Amino acid sequence: MLRDLVGWMFSPHVFEVLAFFLAALGVALAFSAGRNDVRLAHWLFAGAFLLAYGRAAQGLLGWKIPAGTRYAVAFLVFGSIGIGWLAVYNWVEHKATKLDPPQPAQHSDSVKKKENRIVFAKLMDEGQRLWIRMYKSKDREEFDALDAQMDDWVARTFKALNESGLETNARVFCYSGNELSRDQIKAVAPDPCQPWKQYPMTKLAIYKEKLREIVERRDL
Repeated sequence: MLRDLVGWMFSPHVFEVLAFFLAALGVALAFSAGRNDVRLAHWLFAGAFLLAYGRAAQGLLGWKIPAGTRYAVAFLVFGSIGIGWLAVYNWVEHKATKLDPPQPAQHSDSVKKKENRIVFAKLMDEGQRLWIRMYKSKDREEFDALDAQMDDWVARTFKALNESGLETNARVFCYSGNELSRDQIKAVAPDPCQPWKQYPMTKLAIYKEKLREIVERRDL
């Protein structure tokens, strides 16, 4: 009797019974509402398909057919099992992904806001340092190089405002330092200041002030 029992346990039908049992459990877990249970279904389906592979291999080895035909049948059988496993895997993975906890939008917004504050704080500090260097400069060639740095600073600030979703404010900032009047230069330019430095320094002062207004109004 024991011999018969052991013989039955290692018979080809055990592959089929165990594969069916694991597949049934996998389906039950895949339809559950728990994310971990759905993930566990992957392992159960993997066991079921491995048993199916073993049963197919055992059947092909015992099948008395020509070698060429056996290869063709093995290709079709194993290919069908592999495609079935891939389809089941994607189905379970899709269900598990739907149960993944969503990332809170508020968290991502707060991270973006923090990043924006760092960017604009650096731009404001850079603009202030540039203004001081331009004010202290006494060499025309050095001042022209600083003037070019100002244009680069304006371009990067314009880009940062656009990337923050403030397209209108970016254009207001960009236009604020264009076509300055004599009254603006007289009111804003530092005193004392060489005449050839007044226009660029007035532009930078107006750009800095406009950026400060935008940062304060938008709470950046």
